[in-house]
Amino acid sequence: MGADPALEGDGSATSRMRAEARESGRTYQAARDLSISSHVAVYGTPVPVEASRALPRDIFAFTGREAELQRLADVSGNIAEVAGMSAVYAVDGMAGVGKTAFAIRAAHQLTDRFSDGQLFICLHGHTPGREPVPAVDALGALLVAIGLSPQQIPDGCDARSALWRHSLAGKRVLIVLDDATGHDQIRPLLPGSNASLVIVTSRRRLSALPEALPMSLDMLQPDESVALFARLSGRNAADDEAAPRVAELCGNLPLAIGLLSGKLRHHPTWTMVDLEEDLLGAQDRLSEFEAEDVTVAAAFDSSIAELPPDRQEFFRLLGTHPGTEIAVPAAAALADVSPAMARRHLDALYSDHLLEEPTRGRYRMHDLIHVYVRSLGTVNSTEAATEPRQRLLTYYGHVASLSNQYFTPPVDPGAAAAELPLSAALSAPATRDAALAWFRSEHANLLACASCATAEGEHTWVARLSTSLHAFLRQEGPWDQAVALHQLVAVQARADGRAEDEAVALNHLGDIWRLTGDLQKARQSIDSAHALHVSTGSRHGWAESLHHRGEVQRLLGEHEAAGRSFEEALALHRAIGYRHGEADLLAHIGHNNEQAGDLVAAERALLEALDLARDLDNVHAEADALQHLGHIYRQTGEVLAAAHSLTRACEIHQSLGHRFGEANSLRDLAEVHFAAGDSSAAFRTLETALEIHRELGARLGQAESLNAIGEILLESAQPEPAREYFRDALQLARDAGNPPQEARALAGLGTSESRIGLGAVAHEHLNAALSMYRSMGAADAEQRVLCELEVLRHAT
Repeated sequence: MGADPALEGDGSATSRMRAEARESGRTYQAARDLSISSHVAVYGTPVPVEASRALPRDIFAFTGREAELQRLADVSGNIAEVAGMSAVYAVDGMAGVGKTAFAIRAAHQLTDRFSDGQLFICLHGHTPGREPVPAVDALGALLVAIGLSPQQIPDGCDARSALWRHSLAGKRVLIVLDDATGHDQIRPLLPGSNASLVIVTSRRRLSALPEALPMSLDMLQPDESVALFARLSGRNAADDEAAPRVAELCGNLPLAIGLLSGKLRHHPTWTMVDLEEDLLGAQDRLSEFEAEDVTVAAAFDSSIAELPPDRQEFFRLLGTHPGTEIAVPAAAALADVSPAMARRHLDALYSDHLLEEPTRGRYRMHDLIHVYVRSLGTVNSTEAATEPRQRLLTYYGHVASLSNQYFTPPVDPGAAAAELPLSAALSAPATRDAALAWFRSEHANLLACASCATAEGEHTWVARLSTSLHAFLRQEGPWDQAVALHQLVAVQARADGRAEDEAVALNHLGDIWRLTGDLQKARQSIDSAHALHVSTGSRHGWAESLHHRGEVQRLLGEHEAAGRSFEEALALHRAIGYRHGEADLLAHIGHNNEQAGDLVAAERALLEALDLARDLDNVHAEADALQHLGHIYRQTGEVLAAAHSLTRACEIHQSLGHRFGEANSLRDLAEVHFAAGDSSAAFRTLETALEIHRELGARLGQAESLNAIGEILLESAQPEPAREYFRDALQLARDAGNPPQEARALAGLGTSESRIGLGAVAHEHLNAALSMYRSMGAADAEQRVLCELEVLRHAT
């Protein structure tokens, strides 16, 4: 074999060095694919790991994260001793959340436990203007950091990774791999044993790295954000009332807080209120978070730039959603993709910390990311921009209408169903429970869409939505949202000349006002709706307005007028064949008759309502009939029958999620408990009913519960606390404009005062109650007040 020309040269020192390098390269090339033992045989025993202290300086203003830091501290001390324990922690979170600062703080706190060295390397996964560091280059840097010379480091990634693992065998080294792009960049850098601890930070959830224990960093808590402001700005932010509001406008994101704090530190004349005003007044809030070449927007840019084009467009479309959360079917409708594709996009965006998943299948953006995405825009033409919004409204409108049928049976169940979009068809509820769950999760989005559609002039869609939402909002509340929605629709419909939509909205509005206890507004709204329904010839609407009018009249103590309204509405429902409406009306006719004192007619109507409701499987009407029957049985002394009827009514209301009905049933059941001699059970039950009424904002329901509690206390010889309950009930009844409950409160108040020796005021209140009962024709109540006045006369 001839001599290698490369080894001959001119005999100079330079030629000899070149020849040695080429020979060494050939030797490595021959050995690079061998096992680690062969590799070490070629290079000899690696240089021992030096006690390197290569961590960046600690973050002086680091704030919060105590639980996460403690979690790392708890496991780092014995990772080598516990079999199967992972020595890799993957710290993930959205851009600007403080992952690097956390990793550096944790590493500094753990240095004493890793005496063989602490290493830090930035992998530049999201550094603007820089490509991510390849694993092979990162390994080269790490091998140099532990003491190997460049001549000892092989060229390939696999060989370097093997040498890295061998060099760290048995060593206790803490390694921070900062800003990783994914598992493929990280896996070659992991040591071969659990003696060392690796902390990886990434904007991506490293789910393809199963040996890593995930630790996701969320936003700072509000008090932590204020503390960070104080440390970075040098101001006493904790005593500044504007500080929590500014922190909230920063989304409690450490990067945003840091940039804004810098402005405060370098502008001594500025205040926290100044920052708040700037943020609230900015057309582009993200532009306020800038310092030199560091911006929040740039951090988000680097995250978006990594997405494939179709996912970028999907993400931008999500930014046009008017609500705060979005589920898979709605996202599919918005982006015009299949639900399966929408789910893949959403899951990928969640993995990249561009979306949060507060509950399974529902996603939301951090506030600043939402601002950022909306600033990007979606498409150029107005026509194209309208299409995603129309798809979303169509989806929500269809599913809301389908869900509403479980709460309000359709007048014409045989009507042809509209063709549903794929996303709506797949998410259409199959049961009442599913419909209730859908409304509960989506009603905030539906109201946000109504606001958006109003601004865009989609008034007809808003009117249809208010109809679909009415029964749910009536049952669940909050009632102020229902009032606002129905008022909006009524005003729009009047302006557009849509009389039927206006009438429906006014009818619904009157129904809600009746529940809140504002009976005068309820009567005015219902009367207007009735006139419009008569003019348009809508017999169903006509019947509904009469039904609601009768309820208001009953609450005002106008039982004869209420009976006429109910009977007329019943005839209209029977004429159009709406049997569900017939069952509801029969229950209310029975209730009105019971309150008017005709218990025989009341029981007859209620039993008829109960049979019809059961034939129709209308459990709501069944519960109403059972509740009112229980009230009758209590008055006739049939305590066991009353308890059975009311307990069943309460169970049905609870199963339906109908809290108002549940509260009313509990209130009546408490009276049965008291009649059976169990005053403590009666008091507890009434307190539960009162709490539900308060949560719903039902003033009239609160007044009734307070009056009932006061009467129990009176019967239990506790007139002083009873007096306070009657006082509260009187105020609520007057606010609601409800004479029966006002008179009841006055009678209870006067009786309480009589029992504790306040004769003058007791006489005044009892006479006021007597006058009201006489005007209402309530003979039994009038007689009870007269008896109490006689007792008072003898006592004084």
